[in-house]
Amino acid sequence: MNKNLLFIIGSLLLIPAWVFKGGLKSHEIFIILFLIYLIPSLIHLYIVKKYKKNLYTKLFYFYFALIFTYSLDQNYGIMSYVDRIPNFLNIKPYALYVYASAFFVLTSGILIIFFYLRIFKYNGIKILFSFAFIALLVNLFDNRNSSFFEKKRNINSFYEGNLQPKKKLVLILDEFSGINSYESNHISGIKVKKKIENFLTNSNFTYYTNAYSLSSSTSTSIPLMLNFKYENSKIQFYRKYYTDVTQRNFIEINKDFFLTDNNLNKNEFFDSYNGNNIAVFQNMSINYCAHYKVKTCVQYNPFRTDYNYLPGVKNKNLSRIISLWKLQSSILSNFVWRILRIKIIDNTLPPYGEKMTASHLFEDIFKQIKNGKEGLVFVHTLFSHKPYGFDENCYYDGSRSMDMNQKKSLVEWKTSQNNIERNCVIDVLNNFFDKLKKNNLWNDLEIILLSDHGSRISKENFATSYLSSLFAVKQGDRRSEVFHDKLSIQYLFFKHFKQ
Repeated sequence: MNKNLLFIIGSLLLIPAWVFKGGLKSHEIFIILFLIYLIPSLIHLYIVKKYKKNLYTKLFYFYFALIFTYSLDQNYGIMSYVDRIPNFLNIKPYALYVYASAFFVLTSGILIIFFYLRIFKYNGIKILFSFAFIALLVNLFDNRNSSFFEKKRNINSFYEGNLQPKKKLVLILDEFSGINSYESNHISGIKVKKKIENFLTNSNFTYYTNAYSLSSSTSTSIPLMLNFKYENSKIQFYRKYYTDVTQRNFIEINKDFFLTDNNLNKNEFFDSYNGNNIAVFQNMSINYCAHYKVKTCVQYNPFRTDYNYLPGVKNKNLSRIISLWKLQSSILSNFVWRILRIKIIDNTLPPYGEKMTASHLFEDIFKQIKNGKEGLVFVHTLFSHKPYGFDENCYYDGSRSMDMNQKKSLVEWKTSQNNIERNCVIDVLNNFFDKLKKNNLWNDLEIILLSDHGSRISKENFATSYLSSLFAVKQGDRRSEVFHDKLSIQYLFFKHFKQ
């Protein structure tokens, strides 16, 4: 095998496919290619040309083992498989086990390929190159890219129709615990509880202090609610026949997992809505947008370059670029991402990115209510969900999510931090409601504000931590009322829309 062919093989193996799939700006692509492709290719050329006599040495085989491992890792996304390695050593925390497993896989891959090349020499290089090159082509042209995401999500058909004088907003705050929850009654939650109650009262909401969910799982709680299933006594039946993803009844696993985890197959709430014009703002957990009445679909887009971020987000563009590299699931990108997250970048992938772009989300919702022709605006946001990300001043602090991974078993710390998060959520909602009022959109807007389950922190207090939920309704200029009945959000949702 001549040196020119070896140079071509190495240059092809070094191609970073993810750069062409991430929706990056032109100057970003140029800089990245210069740093991680052109410079390494020149180094590769120098190394190949350096060996004048005996090309096939141990060092040469080891060098090519590194290149092959790099290419296979980049294009097969090996990181997505490492958690299948049994944790025989009971390594804790989980993140340490994953990264230790990834390091083991990476080093094992280098050694295996090295010995393979030592045995089969240039024939081994040709065989491995065929596998690596096919993986590169598949990676370049598969659907895990910005164009596919934009095509399937963030759709606005701008259909012909009249602005609706009265609109409904259903706003689901994922994992936001209820008013009388374990978290609210914790020492760190007393002021937050009072703040939530004052916020709801001042905004003329009728709310339920002891509302709860039939399930602590989003994939059970919301499909039951949207299909008006609310009987406590039938929860096991519901789970078995309606929300078990293998039954593919109300919900099923999405084959396009790159977009969302699950597809909602049945939605009686949308079916029964008196109109054919629904706007959906969703997250990666459940896809609501396949319903025929949905005319506008917006989902947090990790490829988007023009988000407005909350104060405190570090190096926004670099954070986005490194996060998009990590999205391709290579071991190397995960290690780089993890190291840089200590001080230099934040994670812009969902659900992290949804929290740091919360103000942008609610600005989009405001514009939809003001200008959109849809009469129903349905929002399910992970802005209120873990991982944690706010400091006491409601500035974004990505280190809090890393702290959470280290303190998974510390209920006290998690509860205190959760109450910081809930306090900041109310601040964002308050600003959103104020803007609606200032633009004369408030009085005619009906709002159903709820959560799908609790904050899920204290297993010892399962009912009040895992199930306690928020449920509040604002209708016109009706004055606020408070109910202390212990009722499920599924029943309250049914009662509001069907009775």
